[in-house]
Amino acid sequence: MLSPNLNYAVVGQNSDITGLGFFQFLENHQLAKILSEPKLMTNSGEKAEFLSGGEIPIVLAQALNTSIVFKEFGVSVIFVPTVIGKDDILLEVKPEVSQPDYAHGVSLFGFTVPAFVTRRAQTFVRLKNNQMLIIAGLLLRTKTSVVTKTPYIGDIPYLGALFKNTSYQDQNSDLVMAVTLEIVNPIPSNGQPVLPTDRPQFTAEDIRTERVVPEDASRSRF
Repeated sequence: MLSPNLNYAVVGQNSDITGLGFFQFLENHQLAKILSEPKLMTNSGEKAEFLSGGEIPIVLAQALNTSIVFKEFGVSVIFVPTVIGKDDILLEVKPEVSQPDYAHGVSLFGFTVPAFVTRRAQTFVRLKNNQMLIIAGLLLRTKTSVVTKTPYIGDIPYLGALFKNTSYQDQNSDLVMAVTLEIVNPIPSNGQPVLPTDRPQFTAEDIRTERVVPEDASRSRF
């Protein structure tokens, strides 16, 4: 994933600016890709879940009937934060990455049930408010082969080997997750929430469009 000439490290120091800025640097130099940036909110001690992927139907064939169940796959994370002090948070994190693998699946009653390649981890950490946790090491190595051959001639036994070529490619990927915790304080009993109507009407200067040089269509809009 990374250039052999690049050595890197991430240092937060009670701030997520350094970590997020470095991830953006990797994406701008095509060394990494940011898959998603969700923001989840939950109560202390309760679970929050996130899934970036989909569901695949799997046929369960039995003697008298056939049913279909849906199996989730993709990148999923389960968070259970518990506030244990004024600025201390105990966090349980369960990241999982899975994808269907039809090459190692099984066939039952005429249906193909795929296997799943899964990478899973679980950890407990104690963090301060607004500190960042970085989880890495979810490695995946994929081997692919591409066959190029001359039509018809390449299918001839023995002789066809002279008219086709097989190339192999190994792809290594490392999934990195960065989690930043923030304690959301409730509104005081005498406080008033800010409403969208409290802001005065926008002026022409507020909605003026500015040109970005150099142009970057993938930049954040907010």
